[in-house]
Amino acid sequence: MYKLIFLGDKGSDALPYSNGNGGFILRVNDFSFHFDPGPGTLTKAEGLGINLANTNCVLVSHNHLTHCNDLNLVVNLMTSNGMDSRGFLISTNDVIYGEDTLGKKQRGYLARASSIKPREVVMVDTFMVSGLKTKHSVDCLGFKVSTEHFNLVYTGDTGYFNGIEKEYADANILIANCVKGFNSADENNLTADDVVRIILDVKPQLVILTHFGKSLLQSPQMYLAREIYRRTKIQTIAARDGLIIDPFSYSPELKQKSLSFY
Repeated sequence: MYKLIFLGDKGSDALPYSNGNGGFILRVNDFSFHFDPGPGTLTKAEGLGINLANTNCVLVSHNHLTHCNDLNLVVNLMTSNGMDSRGFLISTNDVIYGEDTLGKKQRGYLARASSIKPREVVMVDTFMVSGLKTKHSVDCLGFKVSTEHFNLVYTGDTGYFNGIEKEYADANILIANCVKGFNSADENNLTADDVVRIILDVKPQLVILTHFGKSLLQSPQMYLAREIYRRTKIQTIAARDGLIIDPFSYSPELKQKSLSFY
């Protein structure tokens, strides 16, 4: 069973106008990855019937609250408040050993907490997790999770930089934090023009836009996704709360594509 489930789609400047951002979950059979559990994670998960105690690995891109606010809560749930030492955390040094993000108690609950840098690789169960380079205002990572059938790439928060396409070169599914629209500029976050440029080079099977800034929330994000598709001819979807995608449908050996909503 393969599932990609979105618990939120809002960027940091949009949070006062939303009810949080729980990141997204990748399930591969019985193994569950949770990316960037921001504020409202538990509420979002409960509303979708998701038991966060079943999480196996948490991946946190950086220490901004929209990406890590509920990290300790998820660790508490997945370890039964430390009674069952289990689970993995992969993140930056700031998140794991800094004073403001992961609690010392929660760090001790985990079976393993791995601080990695871009291009470093960690094996988690049967999966290879790679850190990807970013350009952001704080120490930040993107992630690539390699499974038997597909590679999923998450950009994290990053501005465009020379060579960014190489970071995502073998992505089958690209999840892009697209904070601003076309004809915008942002040194630390991707704009729609940046995403188009990346897609044309990388050519993934599927692109999912998320982490929308306040300006992009003024109108339906599906229009942004349609325009990016028009320019790239690569299937592009705007994330929304409760979006479920079957990532196996986007593996190189399969052409059939399917998606559904809760």
